[in-house]
Amino acid sequence: SYAWDEKTKLAKLSVKQEQKVDANVLLFHVKLPVRFTVDGQTIDRSLHVTKTSEDFYLRLAKAPEIVRIDPDREPGRRATVVARDLDFPNGMAITSDHSRLIVAESTARRLSAFAIDDDGSLSDRTVVAEGLAGPPDGICVDDKGGVWTAMTLAHRFERIVTTGTGYSVSDRIDIGDRTAI
Repeated sequence: SYAWDEKTKLAKLSVKQEQKVDANVLLFHVKLPVRFTVDGQTIDRSLHVTKTSEDFYLRLAKAPEIVRIDPDREPGRRATVVARDLDFPNGMAITSDHSRLIVAESTARRLSAFAIDDDGSLSDRTVVAEGLAGPPDGICVDDKGGVWTAMTLAHRFERIVTTGTGYSVSDRIDIGDRTAI
């Protein structure tokens, strides 16, 4: 998974190996090249994955565009920029039918969606919801297609569904004076 921290200017990449480790199956020890594009400049890094679950922090001048990782491609071509001009992307989720990528744009207080093309590229950007009660921070899509997001400054979690004319909040979990994350 990926997250961006605007305050510290750190990109966080979390890698999890999901194979069941036993006497016959070992953890992978792999060198994973990643590429970020910031203001048209390409920044290549190499992550050394050696644990079941690891977080990697990379300092960048500003938030990168959405980057797709293709580990099966040859080195130097494994990372591809698939979306630009997002306003502080801070959470992504793929719909259960694998046809759309939903992105939480925190600073803009909106959710955007892209069609996922057969080759993994993104197209047909649309706004799912805007003018949200708080900056969306992290999202997931439930089995009925609703998008759950933490509304950090609104101190609640909301389930957002599309309607014929826009969107509505179908469920809300208020958490008092705590920050929803």
